[in-house]
Order: sequence, then C-alpha cells, then structure tokens
Amino acid sequence: TELVEFMRRNPDVGAAGPRIVLERDPEVDQVRELRGVSEPRRRLALTGAAVMTSRAALTATGLLDENFFLYWEETDWWQRMRLTSFDVAYVPTKGKVIHSVGATAKRMSGICAFFMVRNEFLYRRRYDPPIRGLLRALGDALYSIPATHSNFRARVRGIAHGISIWIRNPPVQY
Repeated sequence: TELVEFMRRNPDVGAAGPRIVLERDPEVDQVRELRGVSEPRRRLALTGAAVMTSRAALTATGLLDENFFLYWEETDWWQRMRLTSFDVAYVPTKGKVIHSVGATAKRMSGICAFFMVRNEFLYRRRYDPPIRGLLRALGDALYSIPATHSNFRARVRGIAHGISIWIRNPPVQY
C-alpha cells in the first residue's frame, strides 16, 4: 500500500523500491546508505529484488533487457528510466522484503561470474564514453579476479566475451 500511494503521489517516479533486509540479519537494511532512512529518497539505482513500476514508465522504457541475463539488468532499466525522464525512488516501508543475497550465485557460481563480468561490458558499452567505459569494465573485471580465484576461468571468459561485444556492436542509443 505504501508503494502504491507513493507512486500515485509522484507520477514522475517510474520505479519505487521498498525496504529490503538481509536474510541473515532481518534487522539490517541491505543497502548501507539507506540504513535508518525514514523518508522516501530519489536514487540512481534500486535493489532489483523487489520493485514497483508505473505503467507510464514501462510504456516509455520497455521491460528488462534480456541481453542482461542475471546481472546488470535492473541497472540498465534504471538508466533507461532516467533517460526517459523518470526517477527511481526508495520508499522506507513499514513492511520489509527479506532478500537471500547470493542464493542464485551459490548454485551457479561459474555462470554468475561470467555474466557479472560480461554484462558490465555490455552496460558500459551502452552508456559510457567509449574509452572510459572499456577501461572501467576491464579494470573492474581484472580487480575482481584476485579476490575470487574460484571462477577464474569464467571471469576470463566474461572478459573475452565482453570485449568481443564491445568490438562487434555499436553502442545502443536511447
């Protein structure tokens, strides 16, 4: 009800997210900077675990892009909403959504590592200036490798596939 009322009062908001807490500690908000927040806030991004969107935003931006399987799909969606003049907002609801962070990743770790890396290249290709975007995606991917020796090969495949996408595809303009 709180999200519905907020969306009705704020037609310029394309998506609103409720309070999301960690399964391992249901009293802790998942997003650090939102801990203790008691008023709605406009944000650059929301956690994709739970979100309400307006019909107007869906019409203007479309659904989640299937090219972003598993990771970065909501980040792309929020960016498309902003590009079509919609904001995204966090609404500190009385009720809370319990998020089992990483539950999918535990079952599919190699696949997750591949898509996490590859999809950042796809996102950066779409929205960042060419050289900066490529260097940022490559830097993030290389930075994550030493910390995660397991899935090393999947991450390297993600880098290779991401660079291949970068070279073969012109950036998409929205």
